[in-house]
Amino acid sequence: MTSAAAPTHPARLISMAVLAVALLGFAAINLFYDFKPAVDKNDALAIQLNQAAALPKLQRLDRFMALRQRQEALLAENPIEPYAWMRLSYLRQNTGESRPSAFDALRFADKIAQPDNVGGMERILMWHDYADIHTDADKDREVQMWRKAYRGDWDNLYNVIAAHHLHHVFDMAIEGDPELLAKLNKTRKH
Repeated sequence: MTSAAAPTHPARLISMAVLAVALLGFAAINLFYDFKPAVDKNDALAIQLNQAAALPKLQRLDRFMALRQRQEALLAENPIEPYAWMRLSYLRQNTGESRPSAFDALRFADKIAQPDNVGGMERILMWHDYADIHTDADKDREVQMWRKAYRGDWDNLYNVIAAHHLHHVFDMAIEGDPELLAKLNKTRKH
């Protein structure tokens, strides 16, 4: 018994052609679209945020509200910018948004910061500031962040820990890893 190939239906050919054109369009966007304009705008927003932080309280709040709206719009243009999500977290926190909403932005920054660990110490310190609303997974993530910082011998790690009075938090994170604890104990003996 021989089987003959089923004839190709014209509607199927048309849908395959449409799919091929769509995939080609997405590939072209991926190859040729540049996030540079959004990156430049994000850089300018970061400078404006630093300037706004020095303003008197009422002016600062008004400026932060406007910057938050601009940051949200920029994230619609380029949603894969970890620093922009960190800024959004900060702006949400400082403009009266709920802490969970602000922490959600920081969580997203953390997800897209991997594996390069964009924002490093700043992100860990921000993360720790939300300890009052951490889930067990968030607590575990903070421990992993401290361990990564220690494994990487990050510049000024000890200075940051001391400046923010986080010795106990750091020590607890390291104590759970025998290899890192041995390294820490050896460092402290010298």
